Amino acid sequence: DTDSENTIKKLETLGSLYKRIPLTICLFCPKKQSVEADCCKHFSPPMYLIEFIHSLKEIEKLSEWEQKLLLFSCYESYLNPSIIRPCVLLNGTLCSIYNARPFSCRMYPSYPKKEWEKRLKKVSEDWAISINEIPMKDQCPNVKIEGNIGKISTEEENKIFREISDIDISLFENLDFGKEVVHSASTYLSFDAHYLLMKIGPDSLEELSDIRVMLMKENEKIKTGKFEENRLAIIKNQVKDLLLDIKNKIFSNEKLGDNINENDQGESGISHIG
Repeated sequence: DTDSENTIKKLETLGSLYKRIPLTICLFCPKKQSVEADCCKHFSPPMYLIEFIHSLKEIEKLSEWEQKLLLFSCYESYLNPSIIRPCVLLNGTLCSIYNARPFSCRMYPSYPKKEWEKRLKKVSEDWAISINEIPMKDQCPNVKIEGNIGKISTEEENKIFREISDIDISLFENLDFGKEVVHSASTYLSFDAHYLLMKIGPDSLEELSDIRVMLMKENEKIKTGKFEENRLAIIKNQVKDLLLDIKNKIFSNEKLGDNINENDQGESGISHIG
């Protein structure tokens, strides 16, 4: 319940943590000059569950049509196996939830150089790609920190991040279970995953995740030249048909339900992919 007193208090705590992050100014993006939100076009930032809840207040301000577009964009984004994955919250050249943007967006220009390089190295190792392949490997030169306070220290940044994760833990009645879930990064997801989980439930999201993993594996085969052209074409067409079916359901107000893998004939639209 986003309007409950308990939730409001947690969101206020989140807001106080955000205030400890240096304020930044995008020199070009808001004015739509030269640079058009390049960071948002290349990367879909992760966020904790409490940050996702925070974003819902901004999402509620969107029209019904805009919310439908957002939902379909989340499906497209989630089934995009590319490393470069534009944020679904980017509206033209501006963030549609800028006032509620998550920690990772607020911190983007504020990391000290050594900390940024350290993070790039870890991402490179985790994703098994070179640093040059990482989206937005260079911090944007068109973002500056307001005032003369300088960039946030690594110690302070880590402390704020931990305190946000502690809020997530506090969302669970059983705190030990909450720690287990949060520390496993199960509540630290990209917006599209959070939004789909809320809209279609865990079972359907798990089915989409299976497709996504399969597409990522096919992408890896393309890199090595070991892919089967006919199989890849069939899979791409199946995913295209699935997305078209989902789009039709969203815009015809048909209920997607907790399980989206059945078409009108009662056959599995997802399990047949691949």
